[in-house]
Amino acid sequence: SYTQPGAVENIAYDARKNPNRVTIDLRQGVTRNAARIELFTNARESELTNKDEQLDTSPSLSLSDDGSGGPSSPLFITSESIRQVNLGYGEYKRSKELVLDYQLLYTFNRVDAS
Repeated sequence: SYTQPGAVENIAYDARKNPNRVTIDLRQGVTRNAARIELFTNARESELTNKDEQLDTSPSLSLSDDGSGGPSSPLFITSESIRQVNLGYGEYKRSKELVLDYQLLYTFNRVDAS
């Protein structure tokens, strides 16, 4: 975190109303960049495959066998997109916002019990 301890004043999350939204209210004056942060999660995907199957031809996705299950052991992949919207006030109390998009990718493989 780039802010001091106690920067968060309130976190609002209601899974029944909108499970994809989190609102974070920051204490006044803790940062010039935002008074409130909205996080929206969407585009969740998952896939179960084997490590030896061709998943992606790009070099950015490297799935090497680390000895935890062999080359054909199941591989579980999940991903989700997150949009972060920072809302605040700029000069002369004009609204200020910054929108950031993230793509998170997680891989899990079975580890032998031995």
